[in-house]
Amino acid sequence: MTMKTRYSLIILLNAAGLALFLSWYLPVNHGFWFTIDSGIFHFFNQKLVESHAFLWWVAITNNRAF
Repeated sequence: MTMKTRYSLIILLNAAGLALFLSWYLPVNHGFWFTIDSGIFHFFNQKLVESHAFLWWVAITNNRAF
């Protein structure tokens, strides 16, 4: 790879990242991302309700005592 193609790749990936961020940030209620985000949130929280062992595992691994 030459230096020119690296710069164009960096610019392309940064533009894609900016477009991805703006697709979440700009629309009211975060557009189509809201359904994806709430689906993932409810999926994992439902597992916390169903399994006492999973609830404790999440609680222990999220302990920030140090």
